Amino acid sequence: MKITIQQACVSPDALPFDAAERKGIGHPDSLADLVADTFSLRYSSWCLRQFGIVPNHWVDKVNLVGAVAEVGFGGYEIRKPVDCYLFGKVTDQIGATPVPVETIFHDTVSTVLATALGGRRILDHLRLHINNTPGFAVDHAAEFYVPTGPANLAGVLASE
Repeated sequence: MKITIQQACVSPDALPFDAAERKGIGHPDSLADLVADTFSLRYSSWCLRQFGIVPNHWVDKVNLVGAVAEVGFGGYEIRKPVDCYLFGKVTDQIGATPVPVETIFHDTVSTVLATALGGRRILDHLRLHINNTPGFAVDHAAEFYVPTGPANLAGVLASE
């Protein structure tokens, strides 16, 4: 293998090779991406069953911030739990019916992390944070972001 080191800032397009970073399944970035994808699938499935349609949602980012533990002979004590953040624009209500975003996120994090980490129970050492900004924008009708009901949402999505 030939390794090249360059000191100056060079456009990646001018280099004779491509570089990529590969992270394994246990890496926090890989776990966060898996949580984001799984949340989107579960959110979509729940809404499809409940309303017959998948509302607008963007899971922009999931961040996992590691715990702090004091490790001693024969055990450990968690000083700060893992923080799991969901950032996005998720429709959290259709008409008068709320979408259980927090429950879906909690169940997703619980399942994904327990599965990826070999069944270890980490829920006792986990804090969830949701930063949801569904809001409005000029690119769509207001009903796209705050639908008054499933039929209204279906009409908005059909006209997009």
